[in-house]
Amino acid sequence: MPGPSSPFGAYAGWGARLGAYIIDSLIVGVIPGVLYIIGASKLVSAVLKNTKDGTQINVGSAITFMVIGIVVLLALLLLLGWREGVTGRSPGKAALHIRVVNLYDGGPSGGGLGMGRWLCRYTFNGILLLGFLWPLWDEQKQSWADKICNTIVLKDA
Repeated sequence: MPGPSSPFGAYAGWGARLGAYIIDSLIVGVIPGVLYIIGASKLVSAVLKNTKDGTQINVGSAITFMVIGIVVLLALLLLLGWREGVTGRSPGKAALHIRVVNLYDGGPSGGGLGMGRWLCRYTFNGILLLGFLWPLWDEQKQSWADKICNTIVLKDA
């Protein structure tokens, strides 16, 4: 018996969405995370050294690494969100053969809405896992980000 579907195709299962999210999160998180961790460890080292011997150490490079990490993270979120909005696919979704479409016409949601969806998705998932778990019981298998942006995630035909 086939699962629930929309007029544009079958909804993607939660497992496929989870797999795509993990792939996308690794792409978005690894490089910025490494930069941020380098900066944070330099900052902690400088603070500890300052506390021990009272010398003044410049923490500018530590803060620079941390800021660059945050900027790269935001740039990747916006870039991959734009790509998903225009093509319907992020790298993770392409790998797992699912796509995001507009709820009303089945077409791409557009670059701006794609970026907004990614920012909503990572904000809600970072704060409350409930937004990520919502597709498990939602009739249209939508997350909170999908509901806000009027999108659905479908299996590739």
